[in-house]
Formats: sequence, structure tokens, C-alpha cells
Amino acid sequence: HDQTLALYRLLDALHERFPEIEIESCAGGGGRIDMGIMERAQRVWASDSIDAHDRHDIQRGTTLLLPPELIGTHVGAGRAHTTLRDLDIDFRAGTALWGHMGVEWDLTKADTPTRERLARIIALHKELRPLLHSGLTVHADLADDDNLRIEGVVSQDGTDALFEIACLGLQHSWPCAPRPLPGLDPRRRYHVRLAAPPYPELRLPAAWMEDDGV
Repeated sequence: HDQTLALYRLLDALHERFPEIEIESCAGGGGRIDMGIMERAQRVWASDSIDAHDRHDIQRGTTLLLPPELIGTHVGAGRAHTTLRDLDIDFRAGTALWGHMGVEWDLTKADTPTRERLARIIALHKELRPLLHSGLTVHADLADDDNLRIEGVVSQDGTDALFEIACLGLQHSWPCAPRPLPGLDPRRRYHVRLAAPPYPELRLPAAWMEDDGV
């Protein structure tokens, strides 16, 4: 308790002396995230793991407490240093797009096509940042054994939204059963389209995904 109060005094003194300073709270990942520290920190580091597969559930849990713009979400190298899992650049960058996005990766070791794909996701983040960092964060309530994760941000007036559907495990049937997109206004009609261009390896099951939506 004394150590916590001492940290508060230190951070208060830093903010008083340097009003423009931004503090990230991090102690073993999400071990130092609570309402007390958020009176003094401008963002948090949700986990020391930047494995994008694990990050889906980590970020989902953290956004139950904090808005995504306060959560550091970084694009790591192809092989995660904590789990040694290899993941595609689109999956890694797409996972990081939702929060306080950054890159934690030596890009000199990435080939040109990979850097170009990363640049497109970063540009998309900048384009969508007004929505991502001001809208209502929503989560689909799915069964505990469901391999899909559906998260989204809906604008305050309900006219616009961005959703992410991620598959974190093997789907035993395809196409899968319908899933909800929470937070949308049932009185409205929405134009649905892919926010990001599909990566080359993706096989699209519906023609509208290749066009301008539906």
C-alpha cells in the first residue's frame, strides 16, 4: 500500500512539472491496471505478450474496463517472442488496429510486400481513428466454446460501425451459423463492406465481398 501511494506521488509530481508528459502503466502486462492508476496514466500495456492470437482475449477483457484508445496494441514480428507462434501480417496488424496502435518490430527484417501490407493497415487505422477512439465498444455474447470472436465499435449516433470477426480455432462446419453484430440500431439499414482489402490468400465465399458491399 505504501509503495502504491509513493507511485501516485511520483506520477503526480511528474505531471505537475511536465504537463504534456504521457505515462503508460505497465507491470508484468496487465498487472497494474485499475481505476487508481488511470487517474494518472494516459494509457496501459495490456500484456507482455504481443502474440496476436492471445491478444484477442486479452484486449477483449481489458476493454471491459477501459476504452480501446487507452490500451497499447502493437504489431509484433512474425514469430511472437513469448509463444513462438507464427502469424500472418494481416492478422497481427488487424488485431493491433483497434487500440493505441504501434509497431514493436524491426522492420528492416521485413520484406517489401509485408511492409506494404502493414502500411495499408496503419493507414486504415489513421482513417478510422475518429470512430475507434470515440465510439461505443461492443462485444458479441457467444458460447464459451465458440472459436469466433466478434468485437466492434459503434459511433455515438449509431450511423457507422466497425466490426472484427476473428477465428481463433478450427471451425468444424462452414459456413458457420449466423452470429450477432451488437450495438447496431435495428431501425436503420446499413451498407456492409470489407473495411480492409482481403489478403491474397483469402478465399471469399460471397461475391459482394469482392465488390462494394451490400
